[in-house]
This record gives sequence, structure tokens and C-alpha cells, in this order.
Amino acid sequence: MRATIFYFLFSIISFLSFAGQSLIQGTAPDYKGKFARLYVYDDYLTYTEKELSETRVGLDGKFELWFTIAETQYAFIRIDNEIMDIYVEKDKKYKLDFPPPTKNKGATNPLSERNYRKLRMLDADSTSLNLAILKFNKLYDDFLVDNQEALVRRGMNDKKLLHDRLATFRDNVGEEFSFSSSDYLRAHILYSIAQLEQTTMTSDEKLFTDYLEKPLLEKNYEYMRFFHQYFERYLQLFRLTEKGRGLLDAINNFSVLEKVNDVLNADEKLRNKITREAVLIDGIIQLYNNPDFKKDKMVKVLDALTQQASTPYLKTAAANAKALLTRNQPGTMAPEFEIRSHNNLLTRLKDFEGKYVYLQFTDVSCLQCNSETKTVADLQKKYGDKVQFVTITINNDFEETRDFVKRNSYNWTFLIAGDNHKALEDYNVKSVPEYFFIGPTGKFVQSPATRPDRGIDRTFFDLK
Repeated sequence: MRATIFYFLFSIISFLSFAGQSLIQGTAPDYKGKFARLYVYDDYLTYTEKELSETRVGLDGKFELWFTIAETQYAFIRIDNEIMDIYVEKDKKYKLDFPPPTKNKGATNPLSERNYRKLRMLDADSTSLNLAILKFNKLYDDFLVDNQEALVRRGMNDKKLLHDRLATFRDNVGEEFSFSSSDYLRAHILYSIAQLEQTTMTSDEKLFTDYLEKPLLEKNYEYMRFFHQYFERYLQLFRLTEKGRGLLDAINNFSVLEKVNDVLNADEKLRNKITREAVLIDGIIQLYNNPDFKKDKMVKVLDALTQQASTPYLKTAAANAKALLTRNQPGTMAPEFEIRSHNNLLTRLKDFEGKYVYLQFTDVSCLQCNSETKTVADLQKKYGDKVQFVTITINNDFEETRDFVKRNSYNWTFLIAGDNHKALEDYNVKSVPEYFFIGPTGKFVQSPATRPDRGIDRTFFDLK
């Protein structure tokens, strides 16, 4: 009786724990012990990646990723540098097979290399969203191949021919996918075609009326691709018009968001507040390195949008845009990390709060890196009372790093990133060795920092 009651209670608790969650069950026999991670884009104006779920691939080569989402959206699974696209839906279960690692001959940058793999679904209904998108994408690719010459030449006759063929293609795929009730799939098809239609004789006004005078589909990948394509360089060109002459002054002398809005509102395509704010965020990202605009003022515009934008999505996008544009700049906060040391101690950046930190990213199997690490050792002996030296290795093998530290009698903090890609990505490490100098409050002093053999000792000497 007790066992029955226990089982009943356990079942109820399990149901409540997983209700409202989606699940990806995968097989990945080539990645035993590796982390499998699921990401979505936090917003599609900055394409900031957001981790939804993380797990290790078991010794049986299987993994499960549980996650919760409010609406259908594009996502991707990452194991090492292998990426598999998938469209995820609320309260759905997926079974897939993750392909073996890509053998990249002559790859020059293994830290930033990404290999995109085709989705391999198991036991999926032929009418499922993912298989429907794969089927449409194949038809779309075939259309591109069949019309390659017209797309390349883009003469008036070619544009007319492409326009007519695209209309036929639209009708055909409409019939082909009439079985689906998915709004996401319909938008995926519609805005994939819209991207091609922009290369035909269709006017910008008609494209705007047909595709953008509708609610912002903020989580639809193809809609946002068309949005970016349509509004590429939009503010840069708008500021050169009579209506847009005040944009430069409104941003460079920014005090309140209303003044920028007043200028943009003169453009009939930007009368909708949500569209206007999305175009403004996208435009600031495009204009950030334009010498005519003051960077600190553009950041203030983004700060204002973070507080005052019309939707939570746009507030998030504005905050992400600021983070993207000011990322790792001197004076900004250094990204937090949480990595185990060679002594198996969980270590965080905040553990060194109140101290200067000279942070090295390296590879203990790299001869050039090890040569520089010897110079770091000399600096540590001279300035260890002023500066906390921290080395993060990209190696997976704890023993290899332990032996390296012991063999060289190094006595500062060594952390082993292994497959912790987050630390490498947060610090934008594309190659090693790489260095950063962080102040006592956790803000960058130098980013990237002067290398150990290029004069950083002068900076250390001047510290008080």
C-alpha cells in the first residue's frame, strides 16, 4: 500500500515538474561525456545567443535537453563546435540523431569554427514543423538553382522573369503546404519568398505594404531576416534626406527619446512606434562606427530604449545592443566566469574582487603559448603582491594541465575551460594566447591587454 501511495505521489510530482516543458532526446555516440547545449536567440536585432538547456552526453551516447518556451522559434543544439538547427515548439518532444564531428582539414581557427549540420529527426511525423521546413527549404534551394542566371544578372528582363516565376512558386508551395495549420511555417514561407521578391521589380512601397505593415514577428527567423534586409542602411540614407536632416543632431545632442522619435516619425514607414523603435535599434548597430555619430550618445539612446521601448522584447534588444557594441571595452564590466581550477576548485572572477587581475587564455599543448607563460611566471614573481595572475587553459584534459603546472612549478591560479565555450565566447577569444587586464572593481583596464613580452610590466610597475 505504501509503495502504491509513494509511486502515485512520485508520478504527480514528476508530472508537475515537467508539465509545460519540451524535450529533445538525442543520440550522439561520438560525443560521450561532452556537453550538449540548446540555444535560442534572445532577440533577432542583435542575434544574442541565450542558453536554454545544458546536459552531458551519457556513456550510452544519449542525452536529454528539457526546456520551456512560450512560443515557436528557431533554436540550435551545440556539441563542441558542431551546430544542428531545430525549430522548437511549446510542450513538444523531439527525437534526433546528432552527426559525427566534422573533419576540418586545415582549419585555421578551431576556437571560433562552427560546423552547421542538417537536422536528422527520428520518428517524426511527416507533417511536423521541422520536416515541413526542411521540405520547403529544399524546394526554395532548387528554385534558386533553377533561376541562378536571372538572380545574378538582375537586368530588367531578368527581374520581370524572376517576378513571374516567383509568383508561380508561391502558388505551388501554398498548395504543397496547405495541410499545415502552423502560423510559424506560413510566416517562414512568406518571408523567405519576400527576401527573393525584393530582388524583382516589386517596389519598396509595395514590399512594405505587403510584408511590414503587419505586427512585428519578433521570434520568426525568416521574418527578421527580411526585416534586416529591407532596413539595411535605412537610417544612414534617411539622415541624408530633407526629412531626416535632424537625426544626427537629435542623437549627438541626445537628452530625451522624444526628439529622436520626432525626427523618425516624419518617415511614413516609421509611423508605427514598434517598427520605429526596432529600426532605431538596428540602425544604431549599423551606425555605431560611423565617425559622424557620437558613440556615447548612441549608447544613451539605447539606455533610454531599454527603459522606455514599447515592448519587453524591444527593451531586451536595446539592452543586448548596448552590450554588443560596448562589449569588453575598457571601463566596462568583465564577464563573470565559473570554472574549475587544476586543483578542482570552482573559481569565479568575483573571487578576486578588490584585486587587479591579469587574465591569460592559453593552450598548454601550444609551444608558443608556453613560451609566453614563462614570461608570465617572471611577471608573477615581480608583481604578485600587486596583481592576481589567472590562467585559463582551453584544454579538456585535467591531468595534462596539472602535469604542466607541476612540471613548471607555477604557483598561480590555473583554470581548465575544457568545453566551457561560454568563457571563450564572453571574452571573444578567437585565438590563444590572449590577455585581459581587469581592475579591482571588475572592470576592464585593458581589453585586450598588452602581452607579457610587449611591455605590460610598465603598467604593473606604475600600480599603487
